[in-house]
Amino acid sequence: WDHGSGLIGFNNDNTDENQSSDTMFTSELVAALNSVEPYMDLIAFDSCLMAVAEVGYSLRNQTDVFVGSQEVMYGFNHSVLYSILEESPRAVTAAELGSHFVDSFSAAYQGLDGTSDTLSAMRTSEYDSLASEILTFTTETNTATSSDWNQLAQVRNSTMVYTYPYLRDFGSFLGGIKNSSVTQAIRDAATDAHTELNAATISKTNDRRSSSGMSIYLPRTTAIDAPNTDGFSGYVTEYAAFNSATNWFSFANKLRDELQSQPTVSIDWSRSEE
Repeated sequence: WDHGSGLIGFNNDNTDENQSSDTMFTSELVAALNSVEPYMDLIAFDSCLMAVAEVGYSLRNQTDVFVGSQEVMYGFNHSVLYSILEESPRAVTAAELGSHFVDSFSAAYQGLDGTSDTLSAMRTSEYDSLASEILTFTTETNTATSSDWNQLAQVRNSTMVYTYPYLRDFGSFLGGIKNSSVTQAIRDAATDAHTELNAATISKTNDRRSSSGMSIYLPRTTAIDAPNTDGFSGYVTEYAAFNSATNWFSFANKLRDELQSQPTVSIDWSRSEE
């Protein structure tokens, strides 16, 4: 629990008077959990913007269920968060507890004004298969035509965004590619990745933007770390394992090059409401 900024860290420590604020990174959490016994059945972030593919993948060997929000959030519904454990706690699985976290969150926030109504519970045992499907997709784009890249850029720009311009809804991005006219092999790979994303999803809110439950890094410009800008300079080192498994950074850079060659025109319906 604390502030979260997705890829660029969470849990700011600003309590040391004579030192600058320190942010925890995903790799630091992984290192800490590697020394923890027993194994964590569920890890849930009561923090903003943490339901990112790269973060979940990093924690896949530390937990069975990963819970987080793609968007800025106001916090879990703590009054009923653990009510599912009241009668027979030992009978409740991690997946059932994760689903309950999502359901209790929906009961508190769904239908209210604003966009802070998204939460998901993901099955981490599917993350390696998902990464494999992503790698197939990024490999297929190596032979993409100029027309393909132009369409992929258009799909990216019309994909839902969450606070930071580079955090895009992964399911919507894959769905947009499936329904585009890019090369058939690229569409097929996007379809397979989308199917695996659904397999990894235990539960998600029926939020006003129909979020898929997972965001991913899709920058438009060169990496800059300031809030509300469009990049993260530490991506390759912080998420090296995800990048090695998916070749995502190379794909994102090629897409960014295409985006930078186009006029700066936003067609994000979600951003236009801000």
